Amino acid sequence: MVGAPTAEYMPAMKCVSARFDFYDKDDVVFLIQPLGLRSPQEVFAIIARYYPSERVPAKTRFLVEELLKGSRAESEDWASGRLGAADHIFRKFASSL
Repeated sequence: MVGAPTAEYMPAMKCVSARFDFYDKDDVVFLIQPLGLRSPQEVFAIIARYYPSERVPAKTRFLVEELLKGSRAESEDWASGRLGAADHIFRKFASSL
């Protein structure tokens, strides 16, 4: 029997293994958006269900916090799908310049 990963396991796995390049960030956004996650704490709670804290690298915390920081209005637009993943990442990048 072959099992399929759950909708929660996929973003947890991707966050833990993610590199800081554009594609991994985009993948993480794509995977957490349908779950309606709006804060880093919500994402970390899902990660903790599948990975013990000692197996979660610091880069995961930085990635999740970077993706979910910003104005409340932008976060709500992103979570509701009004702001696409690429737009969200571009705005995050542009605001850091």
